[in-house]
Amino acid sequence: TDKDLQVLEFITDQVELVIQRKLALDQMRESEAKFSLFMENLPLQGFITDDRGHLVYANREYKNQAGREDVVGKTYFELFPPEVAKIMASDDQRALMEGVVQRTASLRLSNGVRTYETIKFPIPSSDGNELIGGIVWDITERIRAENLARQAAEELASAYDATLEGWSHALEIREKETAGHSMRVVEMTMRLARAMGISDEQLVHVRRGAILHDIGKMGIPDSILLKPGPLTAEEWLIMRQHPLYAYDLLAPIKFLAPALDIPYTHHERWNGTGYPRGLKGREIPLAGRIFAVVDVWDALNSERPYRPAWPQQAVREFIIQEAGRLFDPDVVRVFLALLDDPEWSRLTNKGK
Repeated sequence: TDKDLQVLEFITDQVELVIQRKLALDQMRESEAKFSLFMENLPLQGFITDDRGHLVYANREYKNQAGREDVVGKTYFELFPPEVAKIMASDDQRALMEGVVQRTASLRLSNGVRTYETIKFPIPSSDGNELIGGIVWDITERIRAENLARQAAEELASAYDATLEGWSHALEIREKETAGHSMRVVEMTMRLARAMGISDEQLVHVRRGAILHDIGKMGIPDSILLKPGPLTAEEWLIMRQHPLYAYDLLAPIKFLAPALDIPYTHHERWNGTGYPRGLKGREIPLAGRIFAVVDVWDALNSERPYRPAWPQQAVREFIIQEAGRLFDPDVVRVFLALLDDPEWSRLTNKGK
């Protein structure tokens, strides 16, 4: 009868709901089993907390690190020092509001200071409760390895720079009349480069280039390099090869390639009358334009076997006069502002 059919339909609907619930429960249990298997074998600390900071799940690694099994149900404040628990509770709230939250923190433990990386994230829940998942891993050894690598790199860079200074000093010993010139122009170039806005990263290469600015003179014969009087036209042709010698010497050395601008271009001139390539204006790298002014300033302020040092006011007027012709006018403007610094006078006279 119709009534019998209605009863049977009701019964089959109920049976269908029971079957669906059973299937859903089986799927959930299978998912939980997979999750548990994954988390228990994860070599990182994994945990889940509720919105009040109570642990509702902690994997084996978490318990091992905590040194106790009874962590589930405990709060951060029951497991960690107050200052650490406060940060962890704060990160939970941030995760609920912002999503994924990451933090690096160092803790003083019985076996020393350890550094941990933590990632927290909200976990959707069908029953409306707010849960937060977390993964923690120890990065102490990684940080230590990075510090050792950084220290080794710094020591290597220091050794490189000491070698460069040794090369420069060897040239000074050979070219007696310029003793002290290299270190003076290095300090002045660094001051001017900072004032011109060159970044700290690039200043490393500027300094190396300034140290090695005349390294190409190693290829110039003594009869020309050490000649006490003016050079002939033929001798000047040879002398003007020293930026090319510098390029040939330094370009194959990978860590010195970024420092080539000064040794290669510091004799180029703003109006294109310089050498070795006759570059003009902003074709000349900024480091080369900066060093050109400093080099001429120090050279004219220093005595040579074939001429006395110029008065500083005369050198100043020469540089002003040649701005826009031999020198970049913007570099000259900044350079002139630095001349009024008392420290600049100390650099100018250092070692003389």
